[in-house]
Amino acid sequence: ESGMYVVIDPESDYFSESYKSVSHKSAIEFGFFLQDEWSLNNKFIIVPGIRLDMHDSEEKYKASKQVTKTNIFPVTKFEETSVNPRIALKYDISKRITLRANAGTGFRAPYGFSEDLHLCSGSPRIWKSSNLKPERSASYNFSADYYGSQFRTSVNIFRTDLKDKIGFTNANANVASLGYDYQWENIDNAFVQGIEASAIIHLMNKLEIGIDFTCNQGEYNYIREDWEATPYAEMSKYISRFPKTTGNITIEYNLKKWNFAISGSYQGTMYIDYINKNIDPAIGDQSRIKKTSSFMLFNSHVSGKVNVFRLYAGVNNILNYIQDEKHIDDAAFMYAPIYGIIFYGGITINIRR
Repeated sequence: ESGMYVVIDPESDYFSESYKSVSHKSAIEFGFFLQDEWSLNNKFIIVPGIRLDMHDSEEKYKASKQVTKTNIFPVTKFEETSVNPRIALKYDISKRITLRANAGTGFRAPYGFSEDLHLCSGSPRIWKSSNLKPERSASYNFSADYYGSQFRTSVNIFRTDLKDKIGFTNANANVASLGYDYQWENIDNAFVQGIEASAIIHLMNKLEIGIDFTCNQGEYNYIREDWEATPYAEMSKYISRFPKTTGNITIEYNLKKWNFAISGSYQGTMYIDYINKNIDPAIGDQSRIKKTSSFMLFNSHVSGKVNVFRLYAGVNNILNYIQDEKHIDDAAFMYAPIYGIIFYGGITINIRR
């Protein structure tokens, strides 16, 4: 793949030079998963399993012309093999109450991460060193479920420990000298834990109400290095864009050929980084970590069938809530809707031959 770039480092001898970068990437993934189910009796089931992952990838880069002191870019290569066991337990206390427990390990190769690139503006170059370690995890959860004729509820307690979590940082001096703006690094170990509860209620065989709520805690073991000498050092321990609480509610009513639904989603406070790229000489660098406010969104939808036609319409973001702070110089600074209320509708035709 290829892309056009511009040298944006004002201290570079090649400042404002445009060039074409060509990358050659290859990856081979091999996975093997095996599990078995052991029924000790009619109430207790054990499901052990094991997964083998083998990853081999390589990335080479070449610029169309001289834009750095050296035009030779190191090759990025990853070779990783990981064995991850897991086990699941299920115990039926009665016909209505079930207990479950799960534990297992996970693995993520230091390759890809394309899901984060949309957060970057200006076509940045991002460096991944061959020294990156894969992310590894150990997860545990315990849940209890109740199944009633018109009521179902579940409670789940969970925790995941992350080792060598990979994060997105500014390029260090050596990497920047090769023309890169950012780089991936093994930032720190971290953990995520919490408790979630959900319930579904059926009323009159036509009305269904669903509700869930989750309390989360996600933190790094230490404060992040790039925030050490700032007033936000302690806040940097919290995993960015990870709400402390979330919740959802759905009310759905079915009447013959028509369906009516209204839903609401709640997002509690969270921490999000603002990186000030366009620094004003008069006021300096305004980079900081913001603690957001909690908010709730509501949507509604109606659909129905008339002969061969299906009609539908709806409203999203009924309360017209939008993000209360925006920074055009940091496309990653997003934590809430940036568009207000949205109306939509349509018609579909079912043609049978």
